[in-house]
Amino acid sequence: MASSDLLIAVTDGILEACDKSEDEFGLDRLQKLIAKHAADNLPALADAILSAARAFGEQTDDQTLLLIRRL
Repeated sequence: MASSDLLIAVTDGILEACDKSEDEFGLDRLQKLIAKHAADNLPALADAILSAARAFGEQTDDQTLLLIRRL
């Protein structure tokens, strides 16, 4: 990892959150969200991810994040 790189691991509970149309939050939405908030501190990035997944739709599984930034 280079300086300032991010390593992010998420459980399927985030990726598989479904809206009313049964569409999943998915990897594409997650990647766009990470790109938008990449410069944020890690607690703010975690909050953005969890808030977006919860606002997107129903969660039926645990939601776990691991965020690491190399300084």
